[in-house]
Amino acid sequence: MVKARLFMAIVMVCLAPLLAVGCGPQETSQPTPQPSPKPEPQPLPKQISVDASYSGKSVDMPLNGTLDVVLESNPSTGYKWSVKSISDANVLAAVQSGYEAPKDAQKPPMPGAPSMEVWTFNPLKTGTATIVMEYSRPWEGGTRDIKTFQLVVNVK
Repeated sequence: MVKARLFMAIVMVCLAPLLAVGCGPQETSQPTPQPSPKPEPQPLPKQISVDASYSGKSVDMPLNGTLDVVLESNPSTGYKWSVKSISDANVLAAVQSGYEAPKDAQKPPMPGAPSMEVWTFNPLKTGTATIVMEYSRPWEGGTRDIKTFQLVVNVK
């Protein structure tokens, strides 16, 4: 019995420093913060479509893209959209316009119902151009600028 107690005492004396090291305050090393990778620039969509809510704003578009400006119109009243100006005709050109029924319209739409007028613009070179459009009766003496639309286009 004395030998067993002596053996236990020796074991405790030998293990005590090891246990104390494990229980004491420990240095915590925090990982070195790594710089976050820069996000890849997202490519610009080739087909951009804007509506009246974009008036007074700007959009970016690629040189190989197209821009559709979709505005509510009612040609049966004599009013239609026209391009009043393009600030830099070397950057952007109007290539076509036409009408389409609104997506929520009856099939076929009622006579005299409003439709959507779609103007398509193509970029010619990089740069910035401002499109100004007006909703008017285009004949001489007709009402002008009942509505306007303006958009800055950045061709990249």
